[in-house]
Formats: sequence, structure tokens, C-alpha cells
Amino acid sequence: MQEHLVRSGHVGSDAYTSAVDGGTEAELSDYLSVLRRQWRWIAGSVAVLVLVAVVLTLRQDDRYKASASVLLATSAAQDAVGATDTNTGLLARRLANELNYARSDAIKAAVVERLGEEPDVGVAGNTDSDVLTFTAIAPDAERAAAVANTWAAVYVEQKRADALASIAEANDQLVARLAQLRQRRAEVREPLDALQDELAGLPRAPADDATEAERARLEAEIDRLAGDLAPELDVIAAQEETVAESLATLEIQGELARTGTARVLNEAAVPTASTSAPLSRNLLLAVAGGLVVGICAALLRDKLDSGLKDAADAERAAGVPVLASIPRVAVAGADAARRLSLAVAHDPSSSVADGYSRLRTALQFAMLDGRIRSVLVTSPNQSEGKTTTSSNVAWSMAVLGHRTVVVDGDNRRPQLDAVFRLRGAPGLTDHLLSGVPLDHVGAVLPAGDDALKVVPTGPLPPNPADFVSSTAYRTAIDELAGLSDVLVVDGPPVLPVSDALSVARYVDAVVVVAMVGRTSAEDLRAAVLALQRVGADVIGVVLVGSDTRESYGYYAPDEVTSRRTPGRKHARRRGERPVDVARTG
Repeated sequence: MQEHLVRSGHVGSDAYTSAVDGGTEAELSDYLSVLRRQWRWIAGSVAVLVLVAVVLTLRQDDRYKASASVLLATSAAQDAVGATDTNTGLLARRLANELNYARSDAIKAAVVERLGEEPDVGVAGNTDSDVLTFTAIAPDAERAAAVANTWAAVYVEQKRADALASIAEANDQLVARLAQLRQRRAEVREPLDALQDELAGLPRAPADDATEAERARLEAEIDRLAGDLAPELDVIAAQEETVAESLATLEIQGELARTGTARVLNEAAVPTASTSAPLSRNLLLAVAGGLVVGICAALLRDKLDSGLKDAADAERAAGVPVLASIPRVAVAGADAARRLSLAVAHDPSSSVADGYSRLRTALQFAMLDGRIRSVLVTSPNQSEGKTTTSSNVAWSMAVLGHRTVVVDGDNRRPQLDAVFRLRGAPGLTDHLLSGVPLDHVGAVLPAGDDALKVVPTGPLPPNPADFVSSTAYRTAIDELAGLSDVLVVDGPPVLPVSDALSVARYVDAVVVVAMVGRTSAEDLRAAVLALQRVGADVIGVVLVGSDTRESYGYYAPDEVTSRRTPGRKHARRRGERPVDVARTG
């Protein structure tokens, strides 16, 4: 039977065929379907982040940013001793040292002393330009400029003072070194100076031979000793010359240091605009972030949601085809909900009525061989649309000329009398307990040019499970089936009670109603298996509350639905509360 329905093309969704032929790989359309189902999560995430962005933007204080730049120069002491180097690594290290110095506690303490508080300042540098940038952030524009300029000025002044101190220290060291060299030179020349003094003490002419001989000896000794001491004395002289040149250079650098080894290149100007993020940018970021968070939340929510999402889910869970998909339609007011609970009678052009017409067509195909004349309509749990389905399919059968009887088989929470507005009509229990003839129970209602017999439950029995499992109850169901071409039994749900399993043995076929987002795949699978274990012929599933485009595919009657069925938007405008008609039964 299931294979016949699939091959005939009257299954209410293309998802069954695509699941068989195309596998289970997710495609873009699947993700779009998930986002359409879970749109509230996306909208909620965007709304929350937008609200947070607005609150934070309105509560944040204005912040102003100002920057001053300082051009670096090499240390005067380094230049004096020839330590300048253009090696890239050394330059980068020297810049890092300058940055650390600009951020040091000494500079910070001097700035605090001038400003009276510790400001918020950042220092950055670039080896390509030897420029330090001092950036201050403050709640006042003038304050931001003043802080940046003060920090830059303190840095320049402190660097100048350090340079002068460095030069003074280097000068003292060089003077001491020059004194050492002169002392060493004197020590080295001491023997030579002694000989020269001795030679100078000899008498001049006329001199005797002994004096001349002593003079010649001393001159020879002086020449020899001068030659021996010359290399060492030359080295000392060269060192003295170098130190003297360094002292001269230090004197020049000292004059330059007084004008500064670093100078302010650009003073910070008073900013004219706040650097705080504007509301428009925050809103844009909030919307973008909300979409990302919302999409992730929607996908996660859909992943964790055990409820049925579409016909493919229902078919995988039940193992039987979906006979029809009934679209989810929201209406305003209780009267509109009652009308759409019997949409095939009150609004036959609506998308809901068209869905039940598809179910009727599927059942007609199942009844072609004459084997099926009675159908139990049930659901895994309560409030999943079984009563609405029973009522609409029975009415649509009667409209086509079939002798149709619909029986309320739910002896715990009957609702069929409310759908058809039967008041005081005798029911099935009146027949079984009081002997009221079957042709006198219920009511006959005009369904188009024909009639529909509606049989309510009557007084509720004290033990419904024993009541429906009795031979008398089965005989009554068989007799009603004999009096009609089509018998539709609106049964109780399968999982909460065992009544439906008993009634399922008395009919030729069973249709299980499931609701998108309410019925879980596990419950649908458990209900179908329970029915099959008692020998019931479960011919298919009716999926209530599906998306309109999923129900109709390319031919989704959007214009019919929007024109004939008042939606949530229009209902809210009138101050009415939307009602979901699929929750009847």
C-alpha cells in the first residue's frame, strides 16, 4: 500500500522522494529552511544586541584623542665617542630603549607632578622615521591635547637633561683619562729626562777631555734610550691626542645638548570630534553580530530540537509515507479558529482545505481495491490535530458522494461534538448502554449535496479502556462500517492510553497525525510501532503545521492564503489574539 501511494505521486511532500534518491546530505535549501523555521532566534539575537549597543552607546562618555610627535636624535655622548651605528638591529633596539624610557616611571612621575593625575597616554615609534608618537585619550578635547603635549615635553626635557649629565660624566672620565696618560708619559720619560738633566749639568767649553768624553757618553745614552722609549711614547701621545679630540667634541656636543637631543616635531592639536564609537557604527556591528549569533543559535536550536521539522523527518521516523501536509495557519479569534477547524466546509478555497483534499485523494487511492472502508485517525499524543483531521477528511468524503460516518472514539476527551456543534445528540454509549438504535444516534449534517453522519461518544464510560476493548463496542464499529461507504473514527492518542490500540484492531487502516515542532520523531516512531504490533495497517502520516511552500512546493498558493486567511499581522492590528487552528484535537 505504501509503495502504491508513493508511485502514484499523491504523497503530500517531495521530501520523501528526495530522501530516497538524493541521500541525507544537507544542501543550501536545507539551511534556509532551518533559518526560516528558527527565525525568532535570529530576530531575537539581533534585537538583543541592538538594544545593548544602543544602551552602551548612550551611556558611554565622550572620549577625545590627541597626538604629539617627537623627532629623536642620537645621544651626544655616543656621538662624541664615535658609537653611532646604522645597523638595523641596533637601531630597532635603540628605538625600543627610547620607548621604554618614554614610558618609564621617571617620566610618568614628572608628568603626574605637572598635571596632578596620571593620564592615559600611549607611546609608539617607527624605526623608519625615528619619531615617537605620544597619544593621549581624555574626556575633554583640550585636556587630551594638553596631556599629549605635556608628556612629549617632559620626555624631551628629561632626555636633554640626561644628555647633559651624560656629557658631563663623559667629560670627567676623559679628563681623568688624559691626566692618567700624562702621568704615564712622565713616568716613561723619567730615565730619559734624568739623563738630559745630567747632560745639561756638564760645563760648557772650554772643557777638558774628561768632560767631553762624559758628554759624548751621555748623548749616546740619551739617543739609545730615546729610541727605546719612542714606541711607547708615541702610543701615549696618540692616546692623548684622541682624548683631547673627544674632549673638544664633547664641548661642542654639550652646546648642542643644551638645545636638545630630541625635539617636538608636531604638537598635539585640540581634537574637534570624539573618538567614541558613533551609534550608527555600533548599530551596524550589533546587527552583523546579531545575525551571526542568531544563525548559530538557530542552527544549534534546530539541531537539538527533537520535534518534527518537515515531511522528510516524519517519513524517516514513521517508516510510512506522508499522505498530506497541512499548512500552519494563524487566525484571529475563536470563531475563525472554529471555522478553520472544519475548513473544507467553511473555507474550501483555503490552503488548509486544499491540504485535507489531498489527504482525501490519498485515501481514495488506498480504497481503490475495496479492502479499506474504515479508517482510524489517531496521533501519538494529545492536541496534535487528529480531531481536525478526522472532521475535515470525513466532510470532504461526504461532499464527493460517499456515505460517510465519523465516530468520536475518544472516550476520555471527546471533541467531535464541539467541532460539529452537536447538542444533546445520543452517542455510541447510548446505543451500547440504553439500546438506542444505531440509526438514531448522532446527527446527520448536510455536506454539500450529500449528508455526513456524526456519531459522538455520548456519556463517558467510567473505564474507557475496558469499554473500547469489549465485544459490544467492536460490533458497533462493524455495524457502523456496514452502514457507510467510509467510516472515520476519531480515536484517542496512542502513547498516553491503550484505547487507540484496541480500536485499531477493529478498522481496516490507521492514519497517524503528527504536528511539526510538537510531535517528536521518537514519539511518532513509537506510536507507529505500537500500532503495527497489534496488527494495525498504518497506511501513512498526516503532517500538520508544515510550511506552506513545503506542503505545495512550486505551486504554493500564497496569494490564496494571504487573501482568504487573516494572518497574525492583521490580527494584531485589530487587537485580537492569533489562534493556531492546527491544535484542535
